[in-house]
This record gives sequence, structure tokens and C-alpha cells, in this order.
Amino acid sequence: MNMKRKILVFLTVLILVLTTACSPNYIKDSNTESKETSYDFFSPMYEDGEGRTFIGKKEKLSILLSEEFKKNTTNKYMWLIWSNDDDILNKRLSVVAFHQETGLQEAVLIVGENKTIQIPNKLFGPNHGADAHIPTNMEFSESGKWIMHVFLDDELHETLIVDVKD
Repeated sequence: MNMKRKILVFLTVLILVLTTACSPNYIKDSNTESKETSYDFFSPMYEDGEGRTFIGKKEKLSILLSEEFKKNTTNKYMWLIWSNDDDILNKRLSVVAFHQETGLQEAVLIVGENKTIQIPNKLFGPNHGADAHIPTNMEFSESGKWIMHVFLDDELHETLIVDVKD
């Protein structure tokens, strides 16, 4: 093998190793967990006393639904977070989403025109009885069952399983 080819192979391997090693742990951990775990349920939905519909675990993490989740449709959703952490308002929300059937990992949060895993803003104060909240836009590229691992900074807070319609 000539010297140029050896250098090219070395650089390619080095780039692959560095990009994998530099991925946040929560992405690597979520990827492994989602591919090895089969979720045969959806997160529960519930209504409050004023007719608003939520999905998630009440008093842990819920999303106030403005609309059902639809493929290739951007909608605004309000995340509600309950926590005993006194520093909750200094945390940032991250979502690592996986399509159960295909294993596709996708950024579903939207900031401006771009899809992202983490919202740049810190959480806002109490809302709808939760300790913190944050509004986001979200969009899913495929219909079906999506597993969303929700992190506050780099700590897994809860997992939501949602049904995305065509």
C-alpha cells in the first residue's frame, strides 16, 4: 500500500473513532437500550379538570398536547417536568427519539429551522402544576411507535412512547 493510501486509511479510522467516542453518553446509552428493548405499550394519556389532554407520567414528565403526533407535521408542544431537584430551572431538555420498527434515531425537537436533540434554553418555571416547563416544536419523519428518552442535561429523566399517525 502506498504512503498516501495508508495515511487516508489511518485518518478515516481516526475520524470514526473520535466521532463515536465524542458522542454524549446519553445518546450511546439510549441507542443501545432502545434497540434491545421492545416497548409493547404507549405512554398513558390523561386530562386535567379543564379538558386539556396530556401524555406521559403525571407528576414526573408529561406533554400538553395541542394536536396528536403526525408524520412530517411540525406542531408545538408544552413539556411539563416534575422534579425534587432544587436546581431544575438550570437544566436543559434533550430528547433522543427512536422509531421502534426501523430503529431510526432522529432529532425531533425543532429550534428555528433546524432539528436538534437539545433545546438551548434552560427550563422555565412552574406551569400546570409542574415544577418546570418548556415549549418546543417537534416533528417525526415516520408514522408508528416512537420511543423518546427525555434527559435533563445528561441525566435520563423519563421515557415516553408515542404513536405518530400518517
